[in-house]
Amino acid sequence: MSKPIFITLAAIFFTMPASACEWPWGKFTNPGNQDFEVFEKIDLEDGSHATGIKFHGLKGPYAKKYAFVHFRDECVVQFVSLGRYSGGGFFSNSNFHLDFYTADFHSTLGFYKRAPSYKKIR
Repeated sequence: MSKPIFITLAAIFFTMPASACEWPWGKFTNPGNQDFEVFEKIDLEDGSHATGIKFHGLKGPYAKKYAFVHFRDECVVQFVSLGRYSGGGFFSNSNFHLDFYTADFHSTLGFYKRAPSYKKIR
């Protein structure tokens, strides 16, 4: 996949009316102005698909290193990301966090001093 496809994916996250796809996490799942590479797309048996994304350079308040997005039709079903916040305190630039989101749930799965590999997070 190429960059324009991800722009389409980003548009789904941030501009889809709530009635079409309930996704309240836009602020936290938005990768901002980071360069990225859509690394893989996996078609699942139920007709949905998952997309693996690698980001290059950590930029913005909710910077991402990796993201894995599960889509059904045009809606995000699940979102997993490894990133770090630019704020101070524990959620500072020195700690990566792995987060899992669904439309009605969020959980932080772990914290890391260094970013684990894409393969390990996958």
